[in-house]
Amino acid sequence: MSTDTSSDDTTAVPLFGDDVPARRTSRTGPKDRPSPAVADDRSTTDPSDTTELGETGPGGPGGGAPGPASPAWRRTAKWWAPVLVVLLTAGAWLGWIMYDRAGTAMPGVTLEGVDVSGMDAAAMTAEMDAIVTRRQDAVITATAAGETFTMQMGPEGYQADVPGAVDAALAARRNGPIDSVVNHVQATFDNRAWDLTLDTDTIEAPVDEFVASVGAAVDLEPFPGSVTVDPETATVTSELPATGLELDRATARELVLGVAGIGQDATVDLPTVVLEPATEAADVTAAVDALETALAEPYRLTRDGDAVTIEPTEFAQWLTVAGPDEAFAVTLDEEALAAAMEGRGDRFDVEPVSARYVIESGWRTYDNKGSGTFDPSPATVSIVEGRTGLTYDAEAATQQILDLYEAGEHTAELALDVAEPRLGNEQAVQLRPNALLGTFTTYEACCDNRQHNIRRLADLVDGAMLLPGENYSVNDEIGPRTREKGFLPAGAIIDGEIDDEDVGGGISQTATTFYNAAFFAGIEVLEHRPHSWPISRYPLGREATFDYASDLDINIRNNTEHAIIVSTSWQDDSVTFSIFGFDDGRRVTAQMGSPYDYTDYPTERRPNPDLPPGAEQVVQTGGQGFSVD
Repeated sequence: MSTDTSSDDTTAVPLFGDDVPARRTSRTGPKDRPSPAVADDRSTTDPSDTTELGETGPGGPGGGAPGPASPAWRRTAKWWAPVLVVLLTAGAWLGWIMYDRAGTAMPGVTLEGVDVSGMDAAAMTAEMDAIVTRRQDAVITATAAGETFTMQMGPEGYQADVPGAVDAALAARRNGPIDSVVNHVQATFDNRAWDLTLDTDTIEAPVDEFVASVGAAVDLEPFPGSVTVDPETATVTSELPATGLELDRATARELVLGVAGIGQDATVDLPTVVLEPATEAADVTAAVDALETALAEPYRLTRDGDAVTIEPTEFAQWLTVAGPDEAFAVTLDEEALAAAMEGRGDRFDVEPVSARYVIESGWRTYDNKGSGTFDPSPATVSIVEGRTGLTYDAEAATQQILDLYEAGEHTAELALDVAEPRLGNEQAVQLRPNALLGTFTTYEACCDNRQHNIRRLADLVDGAMLLPGENYSVNDEIGPRTREKGFLPAGAIIDGEIDDEDVGGGISQTATTFYNAAFFAGIEVLEHRPHSWPISRYPLGREATFDYASDLDINIRNNTEHAIIVSTSWQDDSVTFSIFGFDDGRRVTAQMGSPYDYTDYPTERRPNPDLPPGAEQVVQTGGQGFSVD
């Protein structure tokens, strides 16, 4: 079989280096190609069947069959050819992958749950911006205590570092050439994901603000109740205690945080805590019952068809209701009550009437101005019985009202204190006088006003009673001698001079008469004062005068163990003072002495513009002074 040899020779490019000689072959036609049997010859191991590369067969160049091939080359080519094909294919494939995925996310990379494999930065940014927007716009609806509240995170409440997240996604699984190739291969064959999340700022601040606003809206302090009194109407108003509510902020915060930023609308029920009041309904009820009972009707302390009355509107002013901390305790202002009760029942006072003595007999006249002894004489004295009185006691009445208030009652009989008379009936019998202890009469018929004043004062003193140890002062008992008391102007000695216009003048005669009666009765004379000069109608050295303004007084003390009665009488020209008491054996003797130790009187001169120059007028003559025992 022959083959044609063409004239256009071809040279193959070496694959693995320049050390392999070029193989020259001749292009043959189809009919001239060696049969497979000829090609398979390259697999024989007979050395005689191979030739050196480049040698020609017997036919020479371009013709004839090739010579036998070298056995070493044929073995090398058989081994490297498949490996070379695999390497070339893998390299081309990996190169294409590296080129094709530059600037995109590696396989298996997810960002916020989105598979971003193969996405470039713009695509990933768009995806993340959409997620952020959904999370900002998502509405959280919270219900608490029957109220509904909504919130959105908004641009300021939810912010994310989208650029940073995209950069992280692009850098994921690119840890150098070798690791990147490995990661590519792994991602291709085992689908292992690389999960990334957005780096977001904290969402706690807006959540805390939202929870705080919900708490401010639903929080309700427990109501302790209230009790009040209107004093103008005496009405009581009250409210029972009520529970409060408080948002469970810690739990509410966790619930809102759990749905904040998930990117979809959500509804949460926020829990509240019931707050119990510090008081109980029984506290309010007890206070209301106490107040309504106290103000149900007036308080009345009755006596003989009349009553001391306190109306509810007045009583309400003294009631105070404490706060819930003291369980609405009701207190009464006892001081205010006591002040209001002062004088309120004075109309119930009944003056006691003292037993009194009536002199039936025993008067006699004694007018000795000189020495002498007065012997007491029997007298008949009867007793007019007296009676006890009644006195309103404001303190006791206050206590009665308090007792009614505590007992929940409103009416009681007014308790009055028994007022004892100055001299009770039994005591009057024990202290009854039985004798005239002393008496004295003085005389003077001059001057109507003077006599009128003498008689007026005698009438005012008449019947004076002194119990054992008691004093009797004319100035204290009668007081100033005024026209209102029936006295008239008359002559009187004032500072050593006669004043004819002194109201109550001339009554010094009663002072002398009273003093002598007490002197001879043997009772103690605490105070008396003689005139500025002696008066002939009075006993020398046993006389006295009155003047309220100068505190000239007759003051005696009962130094006996029985009652003393001062009895007075007057005639046209005389006045008599008598002292009745119990004859205990005392006797009084007066021993009149003679004057001694005389002293000259001074002469007092006063200017008088009404007199001519050098003239004098004697207004009052003087007299010597003296002492007498």
